[in-house]
Amino acid sequence: MEKAELIVVVGSNLSENHPVNTSKLTAQKKHRGQKWVVFDPRKHEMAERADIHKQAKKGISFEMLRWTAAALDYRQGVDATSLRQKLGVSE
Repeated sequence: MEKAELIVVVGSNLSENHPVNTSKLTAQKKHRGQKWVVFDPRKHEMAERADIHKQAKKGISFEMLRWTAAALDYRQGVDATSLRQKLGVSE
């Protein structure tokens, strides 16, 4: 995960559940510009640090899958503005 350009987190607060990994990822985000997309209805530390935080409402699993598929299919470099446009969301 440390060498990835894009980290997609679905329904998890990595900062609480995996603090060691989160500190490594935070360093990569700071030094290499790694991008984070978090899909979670809750607001938490990982979501606050994410480039994009999508708070899905209960029962929107199809929307979550669409977002995840689009994020994973994104292959032309990772920049938050382009990713938002591709996923069809605003800031």
